[in-house]
Amino acid sequence: MPFLPEERVRSLADVRARAIADHAARWVPHYRALFRPGEIRGVADLAELPLLDKAAVRDDPAAFRSSAPDTSEGLSLRTTGSTWDPLTVFHDRRSLLLNIAYAERERAVETRFIGRSFRYLALDLGLGTTITTPQEVRAYYDRSCYRPLRPRHHSAGVDEPLEDVVATINRLRPDVVRGYGTYLELLFRTAAAEGLSLHLPKVTVYTADGMTDEGRRLVEERFGVPVLSQYSAVEVFRIGYFCEERRGHHLHEDLCALSIVGADGRPVPDGEPGEVVVSNLVNRGTVLLSYRLGDVARIVPGRCACGRTSRLLSVVEGRVSQIVHLRDGSFVHPFAVWAPVKLLDGVVRYQLVQHEPDRFELRLVTVDRATYDSVAPRVAAELRTTLRGAAVEPSYHERLEQGHGGKFSPVVALPRETVAAARA
Repeated sequence: MPFLPEERVRSLADVRARAIADHAARWVPHYRALFRPGEIRGVADLAELPLLDKAAVRDDPAAFRSSAPDTSEGLSLRTTGSTWDPLTVFHDRRSLLLNIAYAERERAVETRFIGRSFRYLALDLGLGTTITTPQEVRAYYDRSCYRPLRPRHHSAGVDEPLEDVVATINRLRPDVVRGYGTYLELLFRTAAAEGLSLHLPKVTVYTADGMTDEGRRLVEERFGVPVLSQYSAVEVFRIGYFCEERRGHHLHEDLCALSIVGADGRPVPDGEPGEVVVSNLVNRGTVLLSYRLGDVARIVPGRCACGRTSRLLSVVEGRVSQIVHLRDGSFVHPFAVWAPVKLLDGVVRYQLVQHEPDRFELRLVTVDRATYDSVAPRVAAELRTTLRGAAVEPSYHERLEQGHGGKFSPVVALPRETVAAARA
C-alpha cells in the first residue's frame, strides 16, 4: 500500500470515506442530522463538514456512538490528547483487528533497522502503575487472536526511578525501545551527561509527545541509534510514521483523511502550520469525522526519497510535554502525573503546579464539590509518592483557564535550572 500510485491510494480513501459516511448517516445520531446516505462521495466532501472538537464529543458521547449491531463489541479507551481534556473513544472489534494488519506498514520500517522481522525484543516505556493504551490494545489482541510471530514485549515505567529503567534496559538488551519522546530524550541526555553505561538498542521509537531536533541529533549522532516517530491518537490509531529517511510522517491516507486548517477553519497551503483535522475512515464504534485533534503541524512539500507515495506531515509542533525536575536530581514525566487521574470518574480537568522544587499544588475541576472531596485526598497522596515525597496540596476550581495562545498545560513545572540552583 505505501508504494501504490497516488491515484490508487486516493481512490481507496474515497471508497472508505463513502462507506464510513453511509454508516454514520444510518447509525450515528450526530451525523443523521447532517447528511443522508450517499451524499458524501469521498474525502473532499468530508472536508466540507463542520469542524468537530473534543468538547462536543465529551459532552454527548452517545451522539457519536454507532448503534449498528455489528459494532457493539470492542474496546473503550480513555484519552487526554494534546488538549489534556479526558475523552472516551470506543473502537469496534473489526477496526481493532484490522489495526494489526495496518501496523505492518510501520513495523516494516522498524524491522529494517533491527535486521529481523519476527520475535525480536521490544521494551515499552509506559506507566508502571497504570495500564497504558497500547497495553490495553495488546491485551485485547491477546484475548481475541493468535499472533505467534509478534515481537516479545516487555515494559518499564516512566514513573520508576531512572536508574531502575536503565537497569531494565541493560538486563533485557532490547532490539527496540519505545516510549514518550520527551522521556526518551531525557534518558539519553542523562546517559550522556553522567556517563551511564546503557545498552544501545538498534532503533528507538517515540510516540505520544515530542522530541526536539537537538534530542534526535544527540541520540542518532552521539549514540548511533536511529530515531523513528509514529503519530497516532486514541481517536485515530494510524495517522503517520517515519520511514527510513526520517524527514516527516508518511500519512496513512487510506485510513485517516487529514487536513491542516488555519484559524478560520479553512485548509492552509502546504508548508504552512495549522491545526490537524482528521476523519477516521476505519472505526465504526465512535465515529469521528472532520475532528480537530488539537495538534499543530504542517504538510511537508515534495516527495520522499524512500519511494512511498503518501504525503509527509511534519513533526507535530504542539505536543511537547513539561518534565518535572525534583530537588534530588530526578525527574517525573507528565504522563506519570496523569496516571492517578486517568481512571477517575468526575474529574473534568487537572493541573499540577510546581511552586517550589518540593512543593506542588494540584488544581482539580470536578463535576461537583462532593466528587472533589472524595477524590482529591486520594489523588494527592498518590502524587506525593510519584513526586518522591514532595508536598502536594489539592485545590478545588470551577474552571481552569487556557494559557498563552489558547494552549492548556496540565503540568506547570519550574525550569530545570531553577531546581538545580535550589539544590546547590
